Amino acid sequence: MKRSMSQKSVVTCKICQKEPSKYKCPGCQTQTCSVECVKSHKKSMECDGKRKLVSFVKLKEFSYKNIVDDMSFLESTARKVACVESPKGAASGQGSGGKILNLGLTSRRKAFRLDKLKKAASLRQIHLRLSPFMTTRRRGNTTYCTAGDRAVNDSTKMFWHIRWVYGDCMYEDTKVDEGLTIEDLLNRMLSCQGTYTKNIDDENLGRLAVFSSMIKINHQGSAETLLNDVTVGLEAEHMNKPKTVYVMDKSSSIRQNLKGKTIIEHPILHIIPQEKLSEYAQL
Repeated sequence: MKRSMSQKSVVTCKICQKEPSKYKCPGCQTQTCSVECVKSHKKSMECDGKRKLVSFVKLKEFSYKNIVDDMSFLESTARKVACVESPKGAASGQGSGGKILNLGLTSRRKAFRLDKLKKAASLRQIHLRLSPFMTTRRRGNTTYCTAGDRAVNDSTKMFWHIRWVYGDCMYEDTKVDEGLTIEDLLNRMLSCQGTYTKNIDDENLGRLAVFSSMIKINHQGSAETLLNDVTVGLEAEHMNKPKTVYVMDKSSSIRQNLKGKTIIEHPILHIIPQEKLSEYAQL
């Protein structure tokens, strides 16, 4: 019985129709048994033997390997764009006015790192959705976890990229420790001083100063009064409804506030004055 089943699984060479096949062409999927048959199939079918980069793959057949292959294709496209925009910087991964294109890691390494990031988020009951590799938001997201090459566990820490929004003003906060409370983040951001600002470059420090000044201008009084005057809401992007937010507990940590939420790339936190709160749908 076992022998008949194994015989059924053997595929005969499509060229000589005699020997069991040993190879499958990446380009046309033709199965062959030898080098001679491989060469013969290329000549008769006018096949170059290369994988079709944009071939259709059925959803039920789509696998992790396909994701890695697609990321490799997108990376090679990015490199070619870099060469066109800045030939001198292409070799160093620079292009588009000297900005660094994040091409240092291999596709497999990137996929491995993102997989760990999603596992760390899942461990916290956070549904993290990541955008396609080539999108601006994906490339600009600095969120990371401390797992490195180790397995994700309870000791793994996450550091978030957070976009703060106040009216028409925005500020991108990076390397935000998940253990900090919303109140901690607001206080350090509004103070614009101390160890927090030492790791911020001059350009972003200027943006932070403008952002905090806009809040202070509209909210007179002490920092404590200001904190009582505003509500912090997490934008519910996945719902595709404007001005829909999850109200955050300012005394709780980022980790606690994000539990059970869906995040696309990174959190977007709105600082909402009490008089504007009625304009938002609150979850």
